[in-house]
Amino acid sequence: LKRNLLSDRAFTELRPSIGVVGPLYGGSLPIAQYATDAFLQIGQRTTGIDLSSFHGSFIKVGSFLRNKERRDVVESQYIEMLSQLVIESISERPIDILVCLAQAPLSPRALEEIRSRGIITVMWFVEDCNRFDTWKSMAQHFDYMFLIQDGEYIERVQAAGAGRAVYLPVGCDPNVHKPVMVTPEERERFGSPISFVGAGYNNRRHVFSQMVRPDFKIWGSEWPACAPFDTLLQEGGRRIDPSEYVKIFNASAVNLNLHSSQERDGVDTTGDFVNPRTFELAASGAFQLIDERKLLPSLFTPGQEIATFRDERELREKIDYYLAHPAERTKMTELARRRALKEHTYQHRMKTMLEHIYADKYEFLRQRIASSPWSKTLDSAKDVPELHARLNKAFMRGDPPELDSLVSDIRTGQGTLNETEQKILFLHHIRS
Repeated sequence: LKRNLLSDRAFTELRPSIGVVGPLYGGSLPIAQYATDAFLQIGQRTTGIDLSSFHGSFIKVGSFLRNKERRDVVESQYIEMLSQLVIESISERPIDILVCLAQAPLSPRALEEIRSRGIITVMWFVEDCNRFDTWKSMAQHFDYMFLIQDGEYIERVQAAGAGRAVYLPVGCDPNVHKPVMVTPEERERFGSPISFVGAGYNNRRHVFSQMVRPDFKIWGSEWPACAPFDTLLQEGGRRIDPSEYVKIFNASAVNLNLHSSQERDGVDTTGDFVNPRTFELAASGAFQLIDERKLLPSLFTPGQEIATFRDERELREKIDYYLAHPAERTKMTELARRRALKEHTYQHRMKTMLEHIYADKYEFLRQRIASSPWSKTLDSAKDVPELHARLNKAFMRGDPPELDSLVSDIRTGQGTLNETEQKILFLHHIRS
C-alpha cells in the first residue's frame, strides 16, 4: 500500500534525473537501451550512458599481453578509466539515480564516489546469479539490486550487502519485438519450420546434436564448426541483431527456447529465471516451445499461452505435434502476445523498479530535487511562459541548467527568430 501511494505521488511530483549504464558487450547490452527507452516513454528524465564503443579497445588488450596477471592489471586499469569517464559525465549532466545493467564497467571505487554525491545506485542483474557470481563482491556498492531470480537469491544478495534486493524479471520492447512482414526473399533466408536463436552453450549443443533434420535451422554464435552443427548453423554462426531475429521469429513455425545451463547436459528441470527470449517471442507473435521453468507460470500460463517441454523426448514429440496443428499455435501466440503487452513490457518493468525506489526514497528525492539548480532556475522563470517552456524542455532532456542547453534548441530550429530567441543568442554571444 505504501509503495502504491508514494510511487503514484512521486510519478506526479518528482522528476529525478536517471542515468543508465550498460555493459561493454553481451546479452544485457540491448536491455540497457530498452530500459533507457522505457524510462523516457513513461515520462522520466533519462540519459543513456553507452560505453559499448570501447569494447574493441578492451578486447585489444588481450592481443598485446599473453600473461594473464599482466592482462588482468591492464584490464582493471581500463575499467577504472571507463569508471572515471562515467563520473565525469554525470558531473557535467548531474543525475539522481544511476541504473547499471549486469556487467556494467564500473569499479567499486567509482560506485562509492557516486554514492558519496547522494546518487542512488541501482543494479539490474539480468544474469543467472548461480552462474555469474560477481554480485557477491558488488552487492555492497548498490542501494538496490533487482534480480531475475526470486527466493533464496533475494536473501543471499541482501546478505552480501545490497541495500535492498527485489525480484524483477526482464521483458519486451513492443517497438522492437512485434509481428513483422517478411518478404519472400527474407522468408527463404530466415524462415524454417523449426528454428533456434541463441548462443551455443553446452546443454544446447547436447540437445540439438540429437535433432539433425532438414527443417531445423540454428542462428547465433559460439557453436562448433563440426558435424552435425555445420549443417544446422546459419551464416557462419555470426551474432544476430534484434531486427534480424524478429524476422526469424516471424518466419518460423516453431521457435525453440531452451534456456542455457552450464551444469546440465540437457534440460535443466530445476531452472528458475526466465530469459528475455521468452518475452520477445511472445511480443513478436511467434510460437515458441520453452523448457519448463519454476518462475514461468507466474508470467505465462503453460498449455494456454505458451507451450512447454520437460525433456528432450517431449521436445521432439511436441515439435511434431505443433507442426501438425497450426490452429493451436495461432491461438497460443495470440494469447501470449496479449499477455506480454499487458504485463511484460520494459515500461512495466521500469515503472515497477521506480515504484520500489520512490516508495523508499520519496522524501530524500523530494528534498534533493528541491535544492537543485534546476528547481531554482525553473521557479525563477515561471512568469515568462516561453522561457519556462524552453527551460523545461532542456530539463526533461537531462541537460544542465545552462545557457548552452537553450542555444542548442534555437540553432537546430527553423523560421524567423522571435524576441526570446534573439535575447538568448545575444546573451550567449556576450558570454562567449
